[in-house]
Amino acid sequence: MAVKVAGTRRIDFLSVPVHDLPEENLDAAVREMLERGGKHQIVLVETWDLIRARHSHERARILQEASLVIPVTRGTGRVCRFLKRPVPATYMPFDFIIKLLGCLERYGKSVYLLGSTHGNIQISTSNLRTSFPGLNIVGRCAGHYKRPAEENILLAIRKASPSLLLTGRGIKGREKWLLENRDRLSEGIYIYCGDCFEIFAGKKKRISRESWEKGRYVLPLLLKRPWRTLRGFAYLFFSFAMLSARIRKA
Repeated sequence: MAVKVAGTRRIDFLSVPVHDLPEENLDAAVREMLERGGKHQIVLVETWDLIRARHSHERARILQEASLVIPVTRGTGRVCRFLKRPVPATYMPFDFIIKLLGCLERYGKSVYLLGSTHGNIQISTSNLRTSFPGLNIVGRCAGHYKRPAEENILLAIRKASPSLLLTGRGIKGREKWLLENRDRLSEGIYIYCGDCFEIFAGKKKRISRESWEKGRYVLPLLLKRPWRTLRGFAYLFFSFAMLSARIRKA
């Protein structure tokens, strides 16, 4: 079961939790999780993830049991304002990872890298050592591995006992994998961020803040994955749910 983390406030988003974690409180929140011990999953969520969680027991469980659910799209704030709920601090996904690694470096903590390809994870390791010299990288492993190798990977992570397990593309199940394997992992913080290793390796460009704030990055994603336009129906039903909740509150 999720525990309250200092410096955060839980906000119920149509029965789905998100956390308000102001940037100035991030350091204290990370420090508390590490000092308290235990296993803490941080989940980065887009508005679409919150919509899915309202209709998927599995997705809802991931968010309910996470120590922190951090919004990474501006739409979440707009919805909260419409529902007259407190507006949570919103982060760009890669920026949140950078800030998280910076907190760990200040406390001399460690990280294990899991995901992407062998080439990307190797370059990411080198670049991270340059950017965060005080951060101890205690292990790495590429994703897209065969199922029989998983037990050895989990064993390696347990032996390394990192403060943070940072995972990216190539992990089947993504956040679900972290939750399902929680009992086979050591204490610490776990997080999934899709493109982090591709960006660390210089194989993919970071989204600019202006593009993120104005939502311009969405169109190129739809052009690459046009089937996502079908999500419009889900957003429409979600809009009705928001309107209904607003009317009931009024």
